[in-house]
Amino acid sequence: MEQMKRKNSVADGNKKKKVVGDAKSLSRNSTARFEDLSNEIIYEIFEFLDFFHVYEIFSNLNIRFQNLLIYSNFLLKIKHLSTSKSTFQRYHTQIIIPNQHRIKSLYLSNPFIIDGIFSSTRIELKLTRLETLILNKISSLYVENLLKYLLVLPYLSSLIINCEDEVQNKNNLYKQIFRLPALKYCKLSLDESNQPEQLPIATKGSSPIEHFILNSTHVLNDLNNLLSYIPHLNRLSIHSSYDSPITQIQLYSVSLIHLTHVSLNRLDIPFDQLEFMIQSLFNQVQVLHISNYCRSVYLDANRWQRLILSYMPHLRIFDIFISYTLNWAENIIDFITMINMFNSSFWFKRRWFFEYQVDKKRDQNFSFYSTNPYRRKQYILYEEKNKNINRNRQKMIMNFVQQIEIRNEKAMINCQNYFPNVTGLIILFNFGEQSKNLLSNSLNNIIPLNQLTKFILRSYHNDFYKIIELLQCMPNIHTFEIGHTSLKDSNLVSIQQSHTFRLVSQTNKNSKYDN
Repeated sequence: MEQMKRKNSVADGNKKKKVVGDAKSLSRNSTARFEDLSNEIIYEIFEFLDFFHVYEIFSNLNIRFQNLLIYSNFLLKIKHLSTSKSTFQRYHTQIIIPNQHRIKSLYLSNPFIIDGIFSSTRIELKLTRLETLILNKISSLYVENLLKYLLVLPYLSSLIINCEDEVQNKNNLYKQIFRLPALKYCKLSLDESNQPEQLPIATKGSSPIEHFILNSTHVLNDLNNLLSYIPHLNRLSIHSSYDSPITQIQLYSVSLIHLTHVSLNRLDIPFDQLEFMIQSLFNQVQVLHISNYCRSVYLDANRWQRLILSYMPHLRIFDIFISYTLNWAENIIDFITMINMFNSSFWFKRRWFFEYQVDKKRDQNFSFYSTNPYRRKQYILYEEKNKNINRNRQKMIMNFVQQIEIRNEKAMINCQNYFPNVTGLIILFNFGEQSKNLLSNSLNNIIPLNQLTKFILRSYHNDFYKIIELLQCMPNIHTFEIGHTSLKDSNLVSIQQSHTFRLVSQTNKNSKYDN
């Protein structure tokens, strides 16, 4: 699936270059108009747009564009998040029904829209080109009824399901998904009401799934049986949200010779069970990502070394994140001594390097993580205890990070890293004492403010005007969330009348505000 994504990305990039090149050529030779573009270029532009938008913009433009929409064979991508019933009925009649055989991907999140589309008479027999189906916030009972109709879709290779309620019988759901004949990529987000009946091991047939992502409770208890249905698996990502102690994992050898990438997020099992899991299932893995938030034994470098040498001979990327809170009887110095064991030649030879951070305000909180390669998309920044700041040290560029969380002001000021690709910012401290220029300069030293699209404030602020000033430095924000602020009616009027507020209102792209 990852190879398919890379190929599609390259193809899309080539199409974009061709579209831009032809448009530039057209503009040099004449007064450029969209209508002057060739049909081929227009079709390629349509491929980057949701077809509902294409239809709204072009269907009534002129006869040529009507014919392009009605009589062409280009495949349609439909992402319909929400709309009124009357609008949907019009779309359904004018777009979906006449073009069922051309729909390539469907993204649906509104229950009555999902029901409206799939309740049509044998529509699944007419969605013959459907490759990607995304169902967001859908009833689990409806999923079970829907899946049996998907069996006849010959090209359905990508399926994403996010259930809005608790799944009562996830075993039936798994079995139906594993019967889909062309499925290569599957992502499921499921909640289970209580400890479910264990999934039986596969006895006949297998799924062609190569990339499987599962966010679910209780998943580790029957992981072995689950994997027996998908022997062609190449990439596995598990996020288990079950916080209570799990039963002893029952494992035996399942042949997963193609499994090279494993990600285990928020893992909450004893280390000896993790060892057993790796021995039985993951001995071919080349890339391992693990995050754990409660078990200090995961900081034992010698135990990791023995496990890797004995059972993971092909491992080339070891990416770990451990967040731990000490109890009253534990000493932070003991943990730092333990962490320093990751500085041996075993780790250096493989170029696996690590760092740790201790929260200066709360000594009992610390995190330990891989730094080379640092591939985690989120980064937490807080002031580190007993760390000397070298002002002459060159900044470390953290290319992989897309969202940064800043815990306190000194951490921001003393940060010696730069995050060029960050688009999301979370601030947990009150910056009321900082001037706008000082604050924006401090932030710009570590992230490019002008490319932020999401800004979240989770601390109390009593100066809303200071927030407006900061938003002025973030022109591309489309999502802004604030936890709590003090805003008196009199202040509100003066803020709304201020030049800064009017400027932010005119230039900022914010389309979502949460309080």
